[in-house]
Amino acid sequence: NPDVSIAVQDMFKLVNTDHIIEFPNNTAEEAKAMRDHLIKVSKKWGRYTGGIDGIVNKMVVQAFIGGAISVEGVPNKDLTGLETLIFLKPENILFRRHNNGVYHPYQKNPFPLENHKPDYIKLNPDTYIYASIFNDLDEPYGIPPFLGALDSIKGQHHMKENFKQIMELMGM
Repeated sequence: NPDVSIAVQDMFKLVNTDHIIEFPNNTAEEAKAMRDHLIKVSKKWGRYTGGIDGIVNKMVVQAFIGGAISVEGVPNKDLTGLETLIFLKPENILFRRHNNGVYHPYQKNPFPLENHKPDYIKLNPDTYIYASIFNDLDEPYGIPPFLGALDSIKGQHHMKENFKQIMELMGM
């Protein structure tokens, strides 16, 4: 929907005006070296995002559309850093409450019938994060801010289709 698209664009422009990563427990030289390192390595974390600014934009948009930031950090082979970041669709995440009352994330398997894989794959809590933006329960699920607009969007779509049919009937 064009109206929602414009709203999302406006919202992420307002939210991501700029960001500064601070290291309050380090010297100015150490902080600069760490910031420079993050700028350098973040370019490969978001291969399709253009570095850290694009990653932040993607997180903001995902939060507005899906109600949460859902991202997994993939460590490199020697476990000294991140290889890449993978953005998982929040709607494909299921949380199961274990006996200790803590929710654990599972990703819906897109190919459960291949090789007899389970319907849901448990995600590693050390590498995966789900951060909801709106929520009024003890559950981790986020509520997308645009959820309330869906009914109006549906009505708007039907109205546009009806106008299109009327215009065709009138020869316009």
